[in-house]
Amino acid sequence: MVEVVGVGKRQAKPYYPNQMTVQTIEAYGQIQVTRAGTRKPLSAVYVKVYARQQGGKVVFFKDGYTDLRGRFDYASVSAGDVRQVERFAILVLSDEAGAVVREAKPPAR
Repeated sequence: MVEVVGVGKRQAKPYYPNQMTVQTIEAYGQIQVTRAGTRKPLSAVYVKVYARQQGGKVVFFKDGYTDLRGRFDYASVSAGDVRQVERFAILVLSDEAGAVVREAKPPAR
């Protein structure tokens, strides 16, 4: 956590040191993970996705690993309904490259 205090105000934000770039491709419901600096795709990076549904309920949506291109489809599942999702929270976790948390909209219906 990084905390800034000044003029009677206090702001705290989580900080995740990492060596990766995570691009969110909301139109397709995908992310692409590359190594920062070299832009080489990172495969086998763990991704865990939660969804905030209409009405505010937060549920586990899916998890898995990036493919050889460093991509992961966070929006499609065989047993879920993306039409009920208002927003996704996506954890991207690599043993070597660190962690990133992103939020994303569901793809257009």
